[in-house]
Formats: sequence, C-alpha cells, structure tokens
Amino acid sequence: MLRRFKHFALKHTWVLPLIILAVCGALYAVNPTKSNIIHRFIFLSYELPREPGADPSTPTQYGKGPWDIAFVTFYTVVLSFTREFIMQEFLRPLARKAGLKSRAKQSRFMEQLYTAIYFGFLGPAGMYVMSHTPIWYFNTRAMYENFPHKTHAADFKFYYLFQAAYWAQQAIVLLLGLEERRKDFKELVGHHIVSLALIGLSYRFHFTYMGLAVYITHDISDFFLATSKTLNYIDHWATGPYFFVFIIAYRFVVYQTADDDRSEAEASEAEEIEGSNEKSQSLTNGHATSVNGHANGNVVSRPNGNASKKSAR
Repeated sequence: MLRRFKHFALKHTWVLPLIILAVCGALYAVNPTKSNIIHRFIFLSYELPREPGADPSTPTQYGKGPWDIAFVTFYTVVLSFTREFIMQEFLRPLARKAGLKSRAKQSRFMEQLYTAIYFGFLGPAGMYVMSHTPIWYFNTRAMYENFPHKTHAADFKFYYLFQAAYWAQQAIVLLLGLEERRKDFKELVGHHIVSLALIGLSYRFHFTYMGLAVYITHDISDFFLATSKTLNYIDHWATGPYFFVFIIAYRFVVYQTADDDRSEAEASEAEEIEGSNEKSQSLTNGHATSVNGHANGNVVSRPNGNASKKSAR
C-alpha cells in the first residue's frame, strides 16, 4: 500500500503539497480565529489599528515582521500544488494534442505555458495594485517621497509576498530537479538567488515601491516571452510576429519606465536650478538695494553738511 502511494506521489507530484494544504486547512478549521497559529500562515499578519477619527474609506494598513515568512512559506506550497496539478492534469494532455511526442518538448511546452498563465494573471493584478498607490503610472518620484514606506494596504502586501512565494517555489523546482536541466542551469540558479535576495532586502528595507515596479515590468514582458516560446515549441506560424510583439512590449514597458525616471530627474534638476537662480537674484537685488541706499545717503548728507557749514560761517 505504501509502495503504491509512493509510486503515485512520484508520478503525480501535486499530491504531497495537496496533503500539506489539507492538513493546514483541517488544523485551521478546528479553531478559525486569529489565535490559531495557522492563521498566520494563511492570512496577512501585523494589521494596524485605525487612528481615531480616520476616514473609514481609507484602506487598513499592515506592518512587516517575521511572521510574513510563514505567509510566504504557505503560499509557496500553494503554488507548488497549482503548478504541478495544472501542468500534469491539463497542460500535458494539451501538449500531446498539439503533436509534441518528445517528453522533453512536452516539459518545455508545459513550463512556458504555465509561466504565461501565471504572469497573465499577475501582470494585470500588479497594475491594479499600482493604480492604488502614489507610484501610478511608474511615477518614480513617488518611490522616494515619504521614504521609508513601512506600511502598506492589504492588496499591496498580499501581492508582494505572493510574488515572493512564486520565486521561492521556482527556486525549489530547480533544486529538486523537477525541470530538466538546461545548458544555462548555473546561470539560472544564480538568477533565482539574486532575485530572492532582492525581494527579501527590498521588503526588509522598505524599497517596496521600486520592487512593485520591477515585478510589473518583469511580469508583463515575461508573459509575451513565455507565450512566444510556447508557440515556437508547436511550430506555429505566428511565432515570428508574436516575438516581435514581445520586443515591442518589452521596449515600451522597460524603456518607458527609464524615460519617466530620467524625466523626473531632469524636472528635479530644473527645479533646483530655478530655485538657485531665484536665490541668487534675491541676493543680487538685496545687494543692489543696499548699495543704492548707501549711495543715496551720501548724496543727501553731503549737501546738508556743506549747508550747515556755510550757515555756521
């Protein structure tokens, strides 16, 4: 019996994460309150109380802390289940139907199509979250205003940590060898290590507005890249035109952000120069007034002084 289960679990790799999720759900169902430790894994932690007299329509703010790691851990398991289940139960039959007979090509097709599905949802979700922040639409100046940004609304925090869970899950996929090794395996591992480090450090040191912009630019461009690869695996005629669309999308999203950043920097520099000029002009006017006043004083005093001397004589 145990051997059969082991064989089934190895063949269907979504079974183990499903069991973990089921156990967590059962433990939470026993006591579905905030006092249950499982609550910290499933829901956001560090909800902040509203200030007295605050606008009721203002979103509730959340702080940051160590329990956020528990949240990321839980949703890493969730994404492990969804990835393996969708790929094995839906995308593999689709790959076979598309005429891919090689298991390696099927795996590549499944991986890229799942990536496209994920970013197809998370890209628009990121834009929605950004639309409720001061940095819409890639307003780089707002990324620095009122820094550090230690609290966030629920949707912002959920999105940021959920994305962290995705990248953690992708790293686990590489480490466990769930994907066939590519030629650039070492570079890919290094990429994931750097990505996780940037996500963790940006969250810890409150550079989350910048992190949100990076998430979105990556997700949107990667959606087009993954779909173009998917079309390439099935030798679709639209591969070339679609890849051109990917290049345009990447060019627009990434370079538009860079242009906005440069424009903001130029505007700030212009304001500083204008302020400096106004200050210099003010000082110059003040000096001129002082000189004129001094000169006027000399003109007046001399005649009066001479007149008084003549009178005395």
